[in-house]
Formats: sequence, structure tokens, C-alpha cells
Amino acid sequence: MFNDNALNPCIDSTYLFYEKVITEIRNMHVGLTFFHFGGDEVANGVWLNSTKCRHLAYSRNFTEPISVHLKKYYVHRVANISHRLGLNLAGWEDGFVDEKGIPYNRMSLPNKEVYTNAWQNIWEWGSAKRAYILANNDYKVVMSQATHLYFDSPPEPDPEEPGLYWASRFIDTMKTFQFLPDRLYENIDANRFGEPLTNTDVCGQRNERCPELIKRNNIIGIQGHIWSETIMTSEIFDYMLFPRILSVAERAWHKATWEDLDTPERTQTSFADWEEFANTIAYKELDRLQSLGIKYRIPLPGAIKINGTFHANTEFPGHIVQYSYDEGVTWFDVFDGFHPKRNTILLRSSTRNRERVSRPIPFHLDEPVPLSVQHQVDYLAENIVISYNVVSNIETNQTFTANVTIINKGKEDIFYGNWEIYFFSTHLIQPDSYPYPKGYLLPNCEMKVFHVAGSLFKLKPERQFHLSNKNGVTCTLKAQGYQVARSDSMPNWYVAAEGMQAKEILFTRNETLLFVGPLNQPEQYLRFQGDVLSPFTPEERFQINDATNEKDTEPKHVIPTPVHIHFNNRSIIIDDTWVMHVSTDFPNESMLIADLLNISTSLRKTSIKYIELQKLSHVHILDNNRTRDESYEINASPHAITISAQTSKGAFYAYKTLAFLKETRNGSNHLPVFTIRDQPRFPYRGLHLDVSRNFQPKKEIYKLLEVLSMYKLNTLHFHLTDDEGWRLEIPGIPELTAVGSTRCHDPQEEECVVPQLGSGASKTAYGSGYYTINDYKDILRYANDRHIRVIPEISLPIHTHAAKRAMEVRYRKYMNYGNKSAAHQFLLTDFEDKTEYLTMQMFKDNAINICMNSTYEFIRHVVRSIKDMHVDIQPLRTLHIGGDGMADVWSNSSDCQTQKIVNGVNDTHHLRQYFVSKVSKILDDEGLRMAVFEDVLSNENTLLNVTEISPKRDVMVLNWNNICEWGNGESAYKLANAGYNVVIGHATHLYLDHTHEPDPKERGASWASRYIDTRKIFGFVPSNIYYNPDQDSNNKPFTQIDICPSNGICTTLKRPENIIGMQAQVWTEAMRTVEELHEMIFPRLLGVAERAWHEALWERTEDKVERIRKTNEEWTSFSAALTKEFMRLDKMGVMYRLPPPGARLINGAVRVNTTFPGMHVEFSLDNEQTWSVVTTDMIIVGKEDVHFRTRSADGSRFSRVVTIKGN
Repeated sequence: MFNDNALNPCIDSTYLFYEKVITEIRNMHVGLTFFHFGGDEVANGVWLNSTKCRHLAYSRNFTEPISVHLKKYYVHRVANISHRLGLNLAGWEDGFVDEKGIPYNRMSLPNKEVYTNAWQNIWEWGSAKRAYILANNDYKVVMSQATHLYFDSPPEPDPEEPGLYWASRFIDTMKTFQFLPDRLYENIDANRFGEPLTNTDVCGQRNERCPELIKRNNIIGIQGHIWSETIMTSEIFDYMLFPRILSVAERAWHKATWEDLDTPERTQTSFADWEEFANTIAYKELDRLQSLGIKYRIPLPGAIKINGTFHANTEFPGHIVQYSYDEGVTWFDVFDGFHPKRNTILLRSSTRNRERVSRPIPFHLDEPVPLSVQHQVDYLAENIVISYNVVSNIETNQTFTANVTIINKGKEDIFYGNWEIYFFSTHLIQPDSYPYPKGYLLPNCEMKVFHVAGSLFKLKPERQFHLSNKNGVTCTLKAQGYQVARSDSMPNWYVAAEGMQAKEILFTRNETLLFVGPLNQPEQYLRFQGDVLSPFTPEERFQINDATNEKDTEPKHVIPTPVHIHFNNRSIIIDDTWVMHVSTDFPNESMLIADLLNISTSLRKTSIKYIELQKLSHVHILDNNRTRDESYEINASPHAITISAQTSKGAFYAYKTLAFLKETRNGSNHLPVFTIRDQPRFPYRGLHLDVSRNFQPKKEIYKLLEVLSMYKLNTLHFHLTDDEGWRLEIPGIPELTAVGSTRCHDPQEEECVVPQLGSGASKTAYGSGYYTINDYKDILRYANDRHIRVIPEISLPIHTHAAKRAMEVRYRKYMNYGNKSAAHQFLLTDFEDKTEYLTMQMFKDNAINICMNSTYEFIRHVVRSIKDMHVDIQPLRTLHIGGDGMADVWSNSSDCQTQKIVNGVNDTHHLRQYFVSKVSKILDDEGLRMAVFEDVLSNENTLLNVTEISPKRDVMVLNWNNICEWGNGESAYKLANAGYNVVIGHATHLYLDHTHEPDPKERGASWASRYIDTRKIFGFVPSNIYYNPDQDSNNKPFTQIDICPSNGICTTLKRPENIIGMQAQVWTEAMRTVEELHEMIFPRLLGVAERAWHEALWERTEDKVERIRKTNEEWTSFSAALTKEFMRLDKMGVMYRLPPPGARLINGAVRVNTTFPGMHVEFSLDNEQTWSVVTTDMIIVGKEDVHFRTRSADGSRFSRVVTIKGN
């Protein structure tokens, strides 16, 4: 995977370099006879873009492809150099053949002898014949076949064994011993996957693909090979090379009599010879190797139980087999007549002097699990049909039941084996029996369920499992909480077996979730006993839309609403006679306005028909110094448009307002005659975007930033890390993205983290991806150009599964190198800490150890790296460290016990303070403000003192927990009064991962509120948080005591200046695709933008009934304006959610409405085969079901279908 590792054969300096190197090497030797130039693996297309090579090709009349001729030219020039220096030439076989495998004319090379290593005999690749072709063409061939002589291959087909397995799954000492150098094609045995091959498979019916060896004298030797990609220490070197190299010595020196025999006689005779050879190695050669300090591989023991008697052996007689009953603490020699007392024991091999031992392996006395091969995994993935159905949420208030049905639609029966079905659940399975490390046996289906990590579970068959073709089996699960949305079920279940490639189950591989049954019965769509929130019928939706929309209300002219706006009934035509006067204070915004209106620019102001951007020192609109730098004024008359702003921010928002008001008619741009004076209420107006749970590429972030700027939102809270993925390249720690950004089926998590949230088994699925440093800088530039600050979040100290796993891989890598210091440098795991816990996201290992020094080295390095990325683009001011989901997860950590002694950290509360203070100090040293979720600051009802965390008293807090049922209705004001800068992100109104409606077909969560629609967000009152709690999760009205538990006496906001803004949160557990992401964000984000920018008059109305009436009145104006916005979003490729229509059918007369007035509604009378637009006063006659759907502004997309049943 290098793109710069080929010497250029077309420049003379290459050959001067070669001659210098060969000369110096020759001078080091006495009697050097040949030089090996390599020559293998020349990439296709190399040198094609070299100007020198193009010129050379032209001068020598090379035909296309020129790289073929260039390689030959290169070989001949190297041959000439070596010949001139008195040396013969050697190289890999690839170096001496053309693109068709035909050798270069041997006589064209001046050297007396040309040696070639014939390595490429991967039988199924068809190149094994090259060894004999080269020999027959007078090349001297050294047999170097990769299937038998490459000792970087593992000695056994076991994932615990080091090595690469591209050529052969394994190469043991006996396989090399039985290699036939003179009868190459007799070595054909199996392909790389272990599947048997015959000579006919490789050579053809008449051996037409396997030419005979004619010139046997040109086969001059055998050579073993060891490539060092995975060999990082001298111990691993010895392990991989010895004793296998002894078989090379045997075959290279001695031709056995059995080599000329045919099977089966050859097989019997070679095994007898092997036994004698193995005995010699065992009783003589291994001792000699050990005396030389060579740490050869101790082979693993074999064991079997026959008729109740235990038998054990080793590859080389003389090694001792040992057993352990206590997980390897104590070991005993296996003796004759040994009968294990337990079903599972550990075994290992030992040298006779007991100084060295093999790694331990488990042995099970019961019949071993049948191993599943690849075609069985493929069969399961392609032929089992999965059906998942929620049975009931209301049997108890703690769990729900669901059935998983597995049907075998193929022609083969399915039996017990080591195959497993992996699936995803955001609900803990069998919570009453958790933990269940040995699995939980599900009733009536002969399968066990296991929890892997997070949302990943698996089903394993029991010994009695048998699923005949065309039959099925149903497993009943109990799961925590309730499931009232189909989207809680995740796609891309997959089948895996050890050593095989995991495959997604075909029936679960799409986002339509066809394998998930409907939730259309009350016990399926109600959350618990007594739940009253059922899915809306078309008639109920009609009533809701009708109740919240006032009649004859004019749409808003601008969103978000300006402080002051006045319109004249006249219009301005902006044609090419208008000029944009370029402001020296705001040149960028001047050009944006000119481009928007398609007018020319000038440095001089004309007398009429000009647009002027002017800087004023004071634009006094609101009594709010915090946002004055974002204020602006626009005065638009038929003769001139004057824009005033204090800063480029205000000028940019003025440009966005003009873009909102511009209309294009008959090819001309039109603006109204108007005056606007505007200023935002909050300095912080944000969107939190989680790209860890499901990744979104850079282009989609651009699109979101563009929309944020359209609606004057100025902050992207960029949630870059979490349990499920690390999404930002960090210099110096490549493992964070090499491992932590990728999800795939890798139970050991050495190459990637395990799949989560429907990502499937493949690395290329939804869950993988990251931003390079350049990507991130591009995003910063894009945001900065739109006056959007990016606040990166590195989630700590919980939600760190991906980071921890990556750093453990790094630790093992450097320990293998023997570099203990580097291994521990960024380690986040205390391997001795056995604290057991399970977080809300069902991880058992997602908390970094906050008492280890290496943890803070890691944090400091990451912080500095991110800060460096912001320099010269958007200097970093605030970094968010997460802090949500805090729990007592360090109780058994020896490092934390030490901290308790040294620093008096004597409980979880003090540990939190210790961690937060340490991280705050790191950020403070870098000149950064710390931002956190509120969880990390509180322990039950006690808040950490801000002065003890940050000497500057400058900590930003995202307040999400306003759940009144949990006693948290006052939390925002408590935090503000305690001195924290509070961003309101209340889960009940601003969590855009929640459903739009209480319907199982709607995507999203429902834990904070059964649903959150745009109207609810629009009606949010950030200026008085006690106005927002209306009804609990079951639509029961809140009392004052529910909101404020202290006898109904609510916390007074004493420091309103500490409420700095509001933010919507997008958590993406259930949003894998871009369309799903857009549908959850839009159009609800427009309601967030409205409330974050504009304080409505009704927010100050104390009377609740009157406040609701006024809210509905302004909501009607707001929602009517969205029809125009939907057209703009369509053009940008934003796939906003289309609300299903409300519909009413009385005596055939159809009345429909939509959440947002003006949207088109279609109907169907033929079971959704054809659709027509609903028209005013339409009458439908008949008894058929009538289906309705809403159509997008551009006509390309549709809402989900709702139905009124016929009579």
C-alpha cells in the first residue's frame, strides 16, 4: 500500500545509484558471485505519468502499455551493470517475465547465470507453472514456493498464531518436510481456504496448464523464506523459523526414496520417514537449538478421548504434556491412565527440562463443536429468513417480550456447529438474568443468547439444534424497557464462525426492516400498562393540525423572525443597473450579496440603485450586549439598499435575510421595500451532531453547515468520539482511526471495534469512517466562512470503548516491539481493575481509568492536536469533554486506591472532581474553556463548585436533563446560579433523535418524551423553563410539585446572564443513512433556530391558556412560511421529513390538512397503485380503503401512507 516505492527506470541517476550500491556490496564480500535485484510485484500502471518515461517510450517506439516495456528495459540495464561488475544476476520470478508470464529471452541478458526464485505457486491463481517454464528457458531456478516454504505463514490454522495466511492457511514442519521439489504439481493439495484441490483443478484434464519440466538441471536448489511484517522481536523470529527451517535443510540436502513414488505408497513411506525425522529433531536437534539460545516454537499438544480414556501427544516426541484445572495457575504432567476430573481443562506442551512451555489451550471432554466452513456460513446467510416481532410491552413495566423466528428456506438441513447469529438490540436482553457469561438458554428453541458488547448480541445453537429445510424455530426474548418503534430493531444481522468470513443475513440487509413485524396492536405500541398515547389516526391528526393552526394568518417573511420588520407593499426589481458598493470593512459579505443578486460591484458608490454595507460602532436593537456583534439593520427602498452592522457576523446575517426575501420572477430578482432591525437573543445557537454512532462524510457536514447558516445558527457541537467509533485523525496515535474508526466482525477487536447499531460485519458498512486532518480543517474553513464556530467533543471518561480498544492494540504492538515506555504512554486501561459495571449503552468496558497518569497524557496529546488543527483557521476557544453517563466504575482500581491515599479522593463524588479538575487544568494550560454535559458535575443533589474546577470560573455546561419525573425540572437554573455558563439542550423538547409522532412507524427514541414535533419545539420557552413542562410521558398534566419537588417552590434564576443559549441534540443511534439523518433533523431544526434567535411576545404571557392561543397564532404564521423553505431545502438535497396528512371523510366528502399548510396531499383508491392530488371539495364514492400521503415541494418524495378504512 505504498504509492511512492518504485524507482524510476527512465532516469540515468537510478542506474548510477544501482552501480554504486552493487559496487559497495561487492567490496564487502570476498568472492561475491551474484547480485539479487528483487523485481517482484511491479504495480500496474507504474511510471505512466513520468515525463522521462514518456520520452523514453517515444524514442524507443514502445507500444502501450509502456510499463511492460519499461520493466524489461529496467531488468536489462540492471543485468548489464551487474555483468560489467563481474556478477551474475538473481531476482524474483516476476522480474523476468512479461505481463503474460512469458520469460524474457535468457540470451538477451549478458550474465553467465541468471537465478530466479520461483515463489508464486498459489494453485488457484494459475502461476505455479512459472518455475518450470523459467527452468525450461535456461534460467537457474531456486524453488521458493509460498505454499510450503514461506515461514511468515502461521504454523497452525489458529487466530492465536502469528503470521500471514495469504498463500496458505498454515505451514507446519511436516508440510515442508513432504515438499516435492522435483514433482511440483504433486504438491497440489488445497486452496488458500483449505478446500481440497485436485491436479485436474489446477492443471486441466490433459495437464495443459502444467508444462513438464524438461531441463531438470536448471532446478538448482530450495530456499525457505521469512518476511518480517509481523515479526517484531527476536523471540517471534525464532518462533516462526524454528524448527520448520530444518525441513528445508532436509529436503534441500537429501532426496528421499519416497519422492519418486506415487500415492498411496508415497504417503505411507513419507509418514514413516517423517516419524524418524521428528524423533531426531525431538531428541537431538531441539536440545542443540536451545543450547544456542534459539527459542524455537514449542508445538501445541494434541488430545483425544477414546472409549473414556484420555490420550495426549505432541508434534515432536519427547515433549511433555501438562494440564491445569485452575485456569493455568498450577500445572501437572499428564501421566498414563490420566482421567480428567473436569469437563474443561487447559493443556500445554513443555520441554523435557520444563524450562519452556507452549501457550495453553482448552480441551473439552465432550464431543467438540463441529467446525463450520465458509460455504456453511454462506448458506446460512443466504437461506435463513429472520422474523422479529414484539409480543407485548405491557406484561410488566420493566420488560417487554419479543419473538425471533428463524426459518430455513434452503434445501439443506441446518445442524449444530460453531456458527453464530449476531444481531443488534438497543435493549438489554434477559435483564433479570444478566450477566450471563455462559449464555442464557432461550426456551423452546435450543439456542443460547450472549451479550457481546453494547448493542451487539449473538445466538448460538445448542447440541440438539436441528433445523430442517422449509421449517422454522421461534425464540422468545425478554428485553429491558419497551419497544414502540420499529427502528429500535437494527438491520444487518450476520452469521459468523471462527476463522471464516462473516456474512450479513440477506433477509435483514436493507433499511426497510422487512424482517420486523408490524406493531399495530395496543400491547405492541403502548409503552406500559396505563399508557394512553396511541398512534394518531388520520382523523386525530386532522384535528391536531386544525387545532394548532389559526385561520387567515399571513406567513412569516423571514425565519428566524427579526426583532423589528416593516414591509411596504411595493417591490424592487434588482436588475443589472444595480451596483454593489464593496465595503472595505466587509468585502466577503459584499461579494456574497453581489453574487446573490447577480449584480456588479464597485468601489465607488453610485447616486441611485446601489447596495451599501456600512460598519457602525453601535447598532442598538436589543438591550443585550452579548449579541450586539451579530446585529444588523437593512433599509431597502426602490433606489438604494443600506445595510448596517458592527461586525462581519451581522453583515453575513443581513446577507442571509436578503437571500430569504429574494424572489426570482421572469428572470429578474425581486426584493420588497422593507426595513429590518435585528439581533439574536442568545450568543450560542447550536446543533449537536453525533458522528460516532453513525458516520457522515465531509460533504454531508458541509450541507448541514450550509443550512445552519441559512437559519443563523452559529455553533456546531461536533460529537467526534464515543463507544462506537473515533472519528478524527490524531497525529502520533494512528490506532485511534486505524482501529477505533472502523467497525467489523473482529471479536478480539485487533483490527476494528465490533459492529454496533446495525452496521453489519463489513468494514465498509455504515459504522466506519473518519475525518483526516485535512478533512477536519476543510470543515473548519467551511464553517468559519459561514460564521459557525465548531466545538469538538472528545467524550470522556465514559463512552470511550473505541478509544480504549485502540490504545490496547497500540499497547500490545509496542510490547511486542519490546518498547514498554511507548506501550504505556497513552494506555487508558488498568488491566488489573476487575470492577464490574454495565453502562446505559450496555458496555462493560467503556470507562477510561481516570487515576492513571497515561490517561492524562493521552488527553493532553489529543487536546493539543485538535488545537493545532484549528490554528490559522478558527482558533479553538472551547473543547467539550463529554462527561455524561458517569457511574462508579473504578471501585476496584488499584490506581484509584492510590489516589485515595495520596490525594484524599475517598468516594465517587471526589473522583469526579479529581477528573474534572485535572482535565480543566490541561485545557486551561492550553488557553481553552472546558465544556461538559451536566452529569459530570453532579453527584445526586450536589454540584461541584465551579471555582474548584476552573480558577477562571469559565465552564460551559450542556443542560439536557430536565425530566421532571426524575426530579430535574430546575437543573438549568441551579447550574446557572452556581456560576456555570449554561446551554439549554432539554431532552423533552430539543432531542431530535426522538420520534415526530407516537407511531411505531416513526423512527426514533421516546424515553424523554413520547414524541417531539416541530410545533412542540416552536413552543419551547427558554426564557422561563417552568413554562415548558406540560404533561408527563403519559400525557398526565404536571403539578407544580412535579416540576419543583421542594414543595412546589421553584429555583429562581438569579444569574440570567449565565444562560448563554440553546442547542438541539442529534444522537444518531438509529440514523444510518443520510436520508434518515435529514428526516430526523428537518424541519424541526427550523423551530430551534426560531427560538434561539427570536424571543416571541407570547413567551412573557403568564396565563397558560392565552400563551397557548398566542403561540398557535404565531405557529400558524411560522408553519405557513415553511412551504417556501421546503422548496429551498429540496434544491439543496435536504431530505426533510414529510408529515403524513390529516384526513377526514364524511359522507364521501374529503378534507385533508397538513402540519405545514400548503403541502400537496395525494390519495389512492387502488391499494397504492396510482395516486392523484386531493382537490378542494372532492367527493369519494365507494367502500374502498382510501390511502393518503403528503408530497414534497419538488414532487420527488412522499410521506408514509395513512389509511381511512372503507365501510
